[in-house]
Amino acid sequence: TDNYVAWCWKLNAGSATASASETDNANPAYSQQANATSGFSIITYTGTGANATLPHGLGVAPEMVWVRCRDNSSSSDHWYVYNKYNATSNPEQYEIYLNLTSGAYRDSSDNTRAWNATAPTSSVFSIGDIADVNQDGKSYVAYCFASVEGHSKLNTYIGNGSADSTYVFTNFRPRWVMVKRTDTSGGWHIFDNKRANPFNEITVRLEADNADGENTGGTPDIDFLSNGFKMRTTFDNMNASGGTYDF
Repeated sequence: TDNYVAWCWKLNAGSATASASETDNANPAYSQQANATSGFSIITYTGTGANATLPHGLGVAPEMVWVRCRDNSSSSDHWYVYNKYNATSNPEQYEIYLNLTSGAYRDSSDNTRAWNATAPTSSVFSIGDIADVNQDGKSYVAYCFASVEGHSKLNTYIGNGSADSTYVFTNFRPRWVMVKRTDTSGGWHIFDNKRANPFNEITVRLEADNADGENTGGTPDIDFLSNGFKMRTTFDNMNASGGTYDF
């Protein structure tokens, strides 16, 4: 009798679009499902423990990549996120964590940890040598996202601290929006138009970084518009004046 929600991306009916065995430490074994039309791919791979690259199959450089180790179960293991639009000048040197509220993080002694300080290209994304993304012999999954005109959009916006927030242009009416503050700590807030608020204003959200149920505070959070969205809250996790937010 509990309520659940699922958000689904269609790929290749479960069949690989490309795969390869490990040839050396820089070229791990992988299996790829990619749908360039929708700007999304899934890559499963086996770590080598050394800096490496993996084909993503999108034909354009992904703007966001999520990586998770499939073997480990420790609470100290994280979802690692690369985001082109985080609040830094060199996003490939930073890490964001899907399961945490912390902002974009850069290790002062090793900025190559997760992404080998290398931005994705139109054919591959890079991984460093830390265990959470690339331990020798461990199994991993990576989800890669790229914007597709009229279908999906990844970018950033600056908050204004007003309930009449910055308008964010997407060139289509959103059905699902995830927002993360990256210049400082802030949760991952997820909205859609299929749950309690199918029409504006949407006041129900879930958060990827905790185990809470739906937040149903009742005050407007976001408007889904015909060609974008606008925050309707002054909550600093979504619309602090001068705050930087990825979506």
